[in-house]
Amino acid sequence: MVSYNDNSKSGELHITINMAITYTFDFLNMVTEISKKIVSSNSETVFISAKTDEFQFDRLGLAYFYNLLMMLTRYDKKIYVVTWLMKLFVDNVDTNKNKFENIDILETLNRDKLLYFEFRKDNDVSEAVQKIAEFIGIYCVVSLGNFLITTIGEIFSNAFNHSEEQKVYLMYDIRQKEEDYYLWINIMDFGKTIVSNVKEYVEEKYHTKYTSNECIEWAIQNGNTTRNGSGGYGLPTLINYIKAVKGELLIFSGDSIYALVENKEDIMTAKGSFYGTNIFFKIPLFDTSTFVSFDEKTNTLISIDLDDL
Repeated sequence: MVSYNDNSKSGELHITINMAITYTFDFLNMVTEISKKIVSSNSETVFISAKTDEFQFDRLGLAYFYNLLMMLTRYDKKIYVVTWLMKLFVDNVDTNKNKFENIDILETLNRDKLLYFEFRKDNDVSEAVQKIAEFIGIYCVVSLGNFLITTIGEIFSNAFNHSEEQKVYLMYDIRQKEEDYYLWINIMDFGKTIVSNVKEYVEEKYHTKYTSNECIEWAIQNGNTTRNGSGGYGLPTLINYIKAVKGELLIFSGDSIYALVENKEDIMTAKGSFYGTNIFFKIPLFDTSTFVSFDEKTNTLISIDLDDL
């Protein structure tokens, strides 16, 4: 899938990607291995190339990989990408966006480049959260009030608290598969991971040592938070919502992965490490088979299968 040639004498690490750069679980997991190899290598110069025979890619995969390579330069690494691959990044990803606009389905489907947003704590985040929630409210059969705004807002807030650079990255796309349409959302931060935060917290408070996977399991439970004050509902409520609409959710943090696919949950060890936290969710649009609402009195989601009525 990926080959490595690490020459400590020349100080060069050569990485050749033998797989598609497409936003799939296998690719995302493989990228954690690439990240770990780059960070742990004694070589200061890294060369990235890929096989050109029938090379496959998608815009979200390119944006994700590009952003990660930029982050890895902070580890005093010089990273060079083969020219034709770098041109794919430039031609397919717009990295100069910081003003979030309304999501338009047709415009997104027909757009030449994927929009890639960099937010700072004081920069347009609340507006982005509001517009994402409004879009979901329009194109899904939902009645969620402020539920999604609060949930997505807490995820962004946690990302800022963990980020070493006070930056959070957002990418989104709309995909069509046969007659179905899906919204893909990806939120990334680079800094302290969920795993490291939870390990420190439970060891200090409970004098208990958790494995990485136990840290992720702890973090997705209602009310669990390493922050002072309220919180701890962003991830669990997002998980409940994704289950209700039969979507998909992936959380990469440190060397652990939480995956919710086809309503099956799994927590597993990654191939390498993600030096921060990456949250991806995919939800169906125009799905008239399920109605989802939020009961503010009981703070619970109500899901009704309309086909059974």
